[in-house]
Amino acid sequence: MEGKGSLKSLQKLYPLEIRDLDGSITKDDLIEAVKSTTGNSSLNVRIYSLREGIRGMQIAVIGVPANATDQLLKKGKIEVGWVKCCIREKTTVQQCYKCLGYGHEAVNCKGISREGHMSRNCQNESFCIICHEAKEKDTGHKLGSLKCPAYIEELKKRKEDDKIFAN
Repeated sequence: MEGKGSLKSLQKLYPLEIRDLDGSITKDDLIEAVKSTTGNSSLNVRIYSLREGIRGMQIAVIGVPANATDQLLKKGKIEVGWVKCCIREKTTVQQCYKCLGYGHEAVNCKGISREGHMSRNCQNESFCIICHEAKEKDTGHKLGSLKCPAYIEELKKRKEDDKIFAN
């Protein structure tokens, strides 16, 4: 494969959230800080998001292999630039992009297809179809928001599963 690029092995990455990042920090700065903290210059680090938080600070969600996850969580903080930033596990909720329900993927979906309705293009008021079908009283929220009882319930399940698998 000379001259054809490089090949990386598939590796499961675990999401971590890093808070209190200085507003000037870049993705490259963050990757370098994670590698430096773990002492592994070849560590597979993926930046899922780097967004603005409050007071000019940033919040990042990164993915790292299991051994680095454990190492970073034991430290509890990571030095990025001049700031010591909090690091914690990021619990994610699996959502089906066919029926929009939680806890399964489209490939295993037995629900009604809702493909084609794009929320970013929608001009209607917020409406949660999942809560509507569950006959919840409040349906005037975005799907997947912290106002959604179905989302909160799935988030609790995932956090509970994370505790079980961590022990």
